[in-house]
Amino acid sequence: MKATLKNKKRWLILSAGTLILTIAGILYYRYLTAYEPGIQPPLGKRIPFLRRSFKAEEGITLHTSTGTHIVIPKDALVNDKGEAVKGKVTARFREFHTAGEILHSGIPMQFGDDRTDYFSSGGMMELRVSQNGKDVQLAENAQVQVDLASAITPDKDFKLYYLTDDLTWDNGAAFETVRNTRRDSALAALPDAGVKPIDPIPGDDDIIFEIVGGNNLTRAFRNTKWRLLEILSGEDPEFAFSVNWTSVKIEQPSDPTEPFTIHFSLKAVDYKGKITKRDCTVSASPILTGEQLEAAMDQFNKDLAAYEKELADIEREETRLLQEKGLLNRFQMQEFGICNIDKLQSAGLLATLNITFDFESEIQPHINRVMLYMVLEDKNGVLKFNAFEWNKLPIADTKFSLVAVLPDGKVAYVPSAVIMKKLESGNVRKLTLTTERYDYDTFDKCMKSTSNPRFI
Repeated sequence: MKATLKNKKRWLILSAGTLILTIAGILYYRYLTAYEPGIQPPLGKRIPFLRRSFKAEEGITLHTSTGTHIVIPKDALVNDKGEAVKGKVTARFREFHTAGEILHSGIPMQFGDDRTDYFSSGGMMELRVSQNGKDVQLAENAQVQVDLASAITPDKDFKLYYLTDDLTWDNGAAFETVRNTRRDSALAALPDAGVKPIDPIPGDDDIIFEIVGGNNLTRAFRNTKWRLLEILSGEDPEFAFSVNWTSVKIEQPSDPTEPFTIHFSLKAVDYKGKITKRDCTVSASPILTGEQLEAAMDQFNKDLAAYEKELADIEREETRLLQEKGLLNRFQMQEFGICNIDKLQSAGLLATLNITFDFESEIQPHINRVMLYMVLEDKNGVLKFNAFEWNKLPIADTKFSLVAVLPDGKVAYVPSAVIMKKLESGNVRKLTLTTERYDYDTFDKCMKSTSNPRFI
């Protein structure tokens, strides 16, 4: 009897232990295969905000280098008690326009039980306002006017989505796509740098001439050599400087820095006794010597420096304006947070890939929860998979790169060109990929690089 009770007790303990281990195993498996909700930056740090302080009573207009234009109206803010906010507040803004920026942000972009539905983004932004470190909200009837730079030309299937409570996307709303008229008007209004100052010392390609005879004014410039600047009317240079003109008239400019205007005319009688007349008007400057040349050179150097500075300023402003997007997506925000101009798409499961990486022999990706990101470069989309799904990755209908975030502070990266080459080589469904390794900071800099944007 005692033996039977002892065996029964042992069986109960073993059963309880087995049950506990089974439950623990199930819970751990769920932990390994689960996706954390909300915003999860893969590299552990977020893209920095653009910050601007302003008075709540005055509002603020934000304009970014991409062309995004945001107007927060005056007296539009309330605190968590619904009371009007007064005094200094801080706006925090950032925007995401490339697949690399979307990857970096960690903002969720997938849907559905199989996670193959995803957003193809035409531009995403985040806007918050705070006072003394605490977020404030928009008043009930207030709204923020937004012109968000458009990375692509959205079609009718795009909608404006809002990330409710930073967790789930709403059902989408309408928006309007407009031309960036602020940029276009500013480009049209850029001033002209004017005429480049003329070097007092002529070059090898300049046409040099002298004037002989003429009226008293002309004789005053006897022995003066002239440099031709432009033929304003009349004959071409080859004819103009191959005949003896019967009349020459020199017009002095009212501004000594301007060139002279010289009129040449020729009257002749042909073999039939008919009088013919030819005319030519040129712009020219006398070639200076001695002290006059030294003074002219000093002035020329000053004028040239001013001209080059003005030209550089105009070119710099033109470059800045051309970096703005030509299209803007216009809408109104009724609350602060994350907004996205998106098209809901499906990667599909008709064909899948089974992928193995070179780092799997060093790191157990299932145990270490290594996340893999499929970066759809042309569609501004990012798909996220845990290690239990690497044997059924969807084959995207666009080029894609793969980014695995490893637990040792490294990123394993496979460029899209390598993947596309393997896929194009035949009916391949199982791939073994060799990765490029980067530390988090180097990978972060590469994603944001404008000179070598490898991950965009």
